[in-house]
Amino acid sequence: MLTRAIDADPWGPVARQVEDYLSYESPYGVGPLLGRAIARARCRAEERERAAVADEVRRLVADSGMTTEEFARSVGTSRSRLSTYRTGRVVPSATMMHRMRGAGGRATPAQ
Repeated sequence: MLTRAIDADPWGPVARQVEDYLSYESPYGVGPLLGRAIARARCRAEERERAAVADEVRRLVADSGMTTEEFARSVGTSRSRLSTYRTGRVVPSATMMHRMRGAGGRATPAQ
């Protein structure tokens, strides 16, 4: 039951309470297992988030009607860096996402 709650929300209240418990002293028994469960759940969540951002970047490039090179230039990055965003190897900053959304027609970039 604990691991399901941790998997559902790796940074949520149950995970935080378990972390608090584990921080008191070197736990024995199931303590190390719960610590690994939190780490695994967070790793999986980060992988899903990274994949979602990569999907959005690919969608923005496709929806823009521009070539990859044109899109990259329009947001102030290189084609190779944009490729790392599209594959999920690198997660773009919030400001870069804002620019990409503007170039893709989803948000107006700040003036």
